[in-house]
Amino acid sequence: MYVDNSVIIAIAVVFLGGMAYFLFRPKNKPAEAKNPGPSTLPLQLQAYERLVILAERIGLRSLIGNQPTDGLSAKEYQALLVDAIKREYEYNVSQQIYVAPKAWEAVQNLKEQNIYVINQISSFLNGEAGGRDLARAIAEYLSGPENATLQQIVIEGLNIEAKKLMH
Repeated sequence: MYVDNSVIIAIAVVFLGGMAYFLFRPKNKPAEAKNPGPSTLPLQLQAYERLVILAERIGLRSLIGNQPTDGLSAKEYQALLVDAIKREYEYNVSQQIYVAPKAWEAVQNLKEQNIYVINQISSFLNGEAGGRDLARAIAEYLSGPENATLQQIVIEGLNIEAKKLMH
């Protein structure tokens, strides 16, 4: 069960629009933390490392590659993928105290956008679709040439922030 290309393009447009909104919307900035001492630097670098791993694990391509589809309906597979994202996120939520607020916000946005994309793609499948159909539809969405992923942007931003700490 493949999703029509126009549906994939529509989802990509919504996804990229949402991504642009989250990244570039005006924000009420909280007071920035003062420059931490050298004793916290290893903790901060480790937090950025863990967040990069988190971003990799909750990436759509990684999720569909690591979550089995055997015998699952599309709705069951959708729930499995969303639950996997939430578990990974919750496991790493404490890292936010060690990273820049913008870095943590980017990770939150990645989580929310990936859940949104999964739910949107799933909503276009018929009620008889299986987990494998949803995995294929997500893979098709990811293969579109117009699809720049928020995951790549977040990982690049985390790397930049970590490198700032090392200089």
